[in-house]
Amino acid sequence: MTIQKLTPNMMGCNAKVKLPQLYRMQQIVNSNGCDFSVYPLGEYDIITSIDRIGRNLTDLCLFAEMAIEHAFRDILVAQANPTGADICFEFGIDMCNESDIDTIVKSTLLYCEKFGIQIGKLHSVLSQQTHITVAARGLRPASRDKKKISSGKVFLVGLLGISKLNSLREFEENAVPSPHNFMRIDTIKPLLFRIRDELSDVSDVSGYGLAGALSNLAQRHRVGMEIELKPQLLSHRSAIDIPFDCHQTDYDETCIDFLSTQAMKIATLREVAGPLVLLVENTSRESFIKNIEDEYGCCFSEIGHYDNAKSGVRIK
Repeated sequence: MTIQKLTPNMMGCNAKVKLPQLYRMQQIVNSNGCDFSVYPLGEYDIITSIDRIGRNLTDLCLFAEMAIEHAFRDILVAQANPTGADICFEFGIDMCNESDIDTIVKSTLLYCEKFGIQIGKLHSVLSQQTHITVAARGLRPASRDKKKISSGKVFLVGLLGISKLNSLREFEENAVPSPHNFMRIDTIKPLLFRIRDELSDVSDVSGYGLAGALSNLAQRHRVGMEIELKPQLLSHRSAIDIPFDCHQTDYDETCIDFLSTQAMKIATLREVAGPLVLLVENTSRESFIKNIEDEYGCCFSEIGHYDNAKSGVRIK
C-alpha cells in the first residue's frame, strides 16, 4: 500500500506543538532544552532520548531504518556509543496484512543489530497511522568540564529538505527528483569522534527544522546568532518550491528573526534523520572543512557565527 491516503501532518517528525509551547513545557519540568538526558554512573554516563516517527514512506524497510537513525541522532550528538533501545510499534490501517507487520519489525531489529544496538522491550498497539517510537540509549565516558562558549562559527553538516523530498515523491513521483541519502550512524559516529575536541556543541536538525536547532542552541548557551542560508544547502530546490505545509514549522512568537521569506522556507523545513549543526570556537574554516570533507565525504557548510555578547537568532 502507498501512503497517499495517510495524514501528511502525522508523517515523519511532524505533529509538533509550537516552539513557544515546547519552551513552556521545558520550564514546567525544569529542563535545559538539551537533546538528550545524562545519568552519571561512575566512570561512564548513560545517555537516553526518545522519539516517535510517523510512517512517511511506502518502503517499510527504509522507513524502519530512518526511524532508528532519527532516534539515535540524539545519542550520537551526545558523543555516546549507541547501546540499546526499547521500541513501541503502532500499527495503523496502512499495514495491510501480517506480512507488512513482519517486515517492519524485522527491518527495525536487523538495522539495530547492524550497529550493535541491543533491543530490550518491544511494545505494540493498533492505531490509525503507523508510528515507531524508540527509547534510545548510549554510553560514554563520564562528562568532562563543559567548554565555555563565547564566540565562534556555525556549521551545517549535510543537506536540508531530504525528508520533505521523500514525502513529495510519494505523492508526485514524476514531478520530484530523487533526494540525496540521509547520513547514517556509521558516518556520523566516527565523524563526531574525529572532531570532538574542536566542537563547542552539536545538535541535529529534526521536527522543528534548522531554525529550531539554532534557537535551542542559542538559548542553551545564551548566545546570539547571525545566520546566512543559501539554496546550495538544499538537497534540491523542490524542497521549497513545491508547497507541502506539513513539512514547514510555524515560528510565531519566537526569538527567531527571519529576514526574508526564502530564509524562512529553508530554515523551517522539518527533517527526519536530518543534518547536524555544529558550534565551533576559534577554528579556521579551511582546516575544519578539510578534515570533514576529505575523510567522510559530507557536505559541510559554514552558515554563520555566534556571540555571547548578543541575543536572538537572525536568519537571512
